[in-house]
Amino acid sequence: MRDDGRLWTLGALAAVAAAGLARRGSSALRPLPPVYYHGTPYEKAAEGIRRQGIKPPDLSQRTGPLRPVEGRVYLSPTPELAVIHALGGVFMGHPIPDEFVGDEYGTLFVVPTETLGVLHPDEDDIGRMISEREPAWLRKLADTVLDGVMPESPEPVSLVSWLRWENIPQKTRLAWRPGYRMRPYLVPGSEDWDLFTDWLRDHPEHDDPDWWQTAPQTLLELIDEGEYTAWAEGGKLLLPYLSPVQQTILIRKGTNVAHQGPIRPSACWRLRKRDSYKLLPDASNVFEVATPCP
Repeated sequence: MRDDGRLWTLGALAAVAAAGLARRGSSALRPLPPVYYHGTPYEKAAEGIRRQGIKPPDLSQRTGPLRPVEGRVYLSPTPELAVIHALGGVFMGHPIPDEFVGDEYGTLFVVPTETLGVLHPDEDDIGRMISEREPAWLRKLADTVLDGVMPESPEPVSLVSWLRWENIPQKTRLAWRPGYRMRPYLVPGSEDWDLFTDWLRDHPEHDDPDWWQTAPQTLLELIDEGEYTAWAEGGKLLLPYLSPVQQTILIRKGTNVAHQGPIRPSACWRLRKRDSYKLLPDASNVFEVATPCP
């Protein structure tokens, strides 16, 4: 059943969820972090946030499965993802190549949890949890809601491909392995399959689309294969079917969150991008490397 659209504050959601779990004798949910984090790699954007707060972005020109949900600001419960955004990539513990530096500084914003209003679990994390089948009730719901659903914008990765050996001419077989006798059908996942398809990728002059047969994959199949765009798309489709209590349970399992409406951060830290090599892989020492905004 779809959520009725009511807006629930975090405190109300947590209270209802905790009460329900207590009635069922379940263990306590993970406590919410005292703060959430938001990062940007652009100095101009950071200056705007310092003046006006974090506002939901203009999505008029954004399309596709990675388009955020309208009217929401995204936050993370640990610095790691926010630092990735501030640096413009996963560069913690490594120097950033010159072509990726851009502005000299990235900026990390800190938002007290107690100041937040309506929260939803990040759609990408919902998709990831579906693929991990944890919690089990989420996967069960996804199996029902997403049954037979195809991806919105299929990429080549959304096609299952396999080779029919009998379609491949003898000269190509011999070019790969002269004198090698192979089974008449290559089985996906076999050693022969991997070796031959790798060879074709390295020698496209020997490849031919007519040798391949393809079949579309469903959104759930792509989610299970770990395709990030499928996680995002599947999470968005499932979100309206999650009750407020279910959403809170996912949030208190540690998901990133989407906040309904603008946010006023309480603190601002500047991170010199060329100092990325000083950061631990999880960015847990970011406040030893970054400096408070002037």
